[in-house]
Amino acid sequence: PLSRTQASQAITQPAQQLGIDYAPELVERLLDDLAGLKVDEESTRIMPPQLQLVCSALYERAHSQRRSWIASEDYAAVGEAEGILARYLEEALREFPGEQRELAKTVLMMLVSAQATRKWCTLHDIAARTGAEVQTVAAVLTRLVRQWLVRRLEDDQSYELTHDVLAAAIAD
Repeated sequence: PLSRTQASQAITQPAQQLGIDYAPELVERLLDDLAGLKVDEESTRIMPPQLQLVCSALYERAHSQRRSWIASEDYAAVGEAEGILARYLEEALREFPGEQRELAKTVLMMLVSAQATRKWCTLHDIAARTGAEVQTVAAVLTRLVRQWLVRRLEDDQSYELTHDVLAAAIAD
């Protein structure tokens, strides 16, 4: 995970090397929208995969329009973080074969609370509630972790979504 300062540099520096600048207010908005892991009262951590997905969508828009400036209007046009991550979620689910795709969808829904925020579940809870074999659920979770949609918690048996924005997309 990146601090806000590191994430800000990860947004602006690669773009500058390509001759593209971000509007300063957009950088702050991206940091706010992507802030996920709360470390303490004053600092949050931003996950690089989500940052990369959002910045890639913004870069592609600017590049396709042959512009050297990325503004808030561009962010709205690409669907903001929620829209970008929702499209990524759909693409990632298409990579699962048949029955595993349905299990992956069910697993993801189990990791969303009634308030459309992320919650954690253990591997064995997921297997019990889905009726699937533990090995099958473990394979689906492993793939979801590799796709940066789910992360394994420190106890190595519990999982949660990587970002609340994903929870909102799944709840929808």
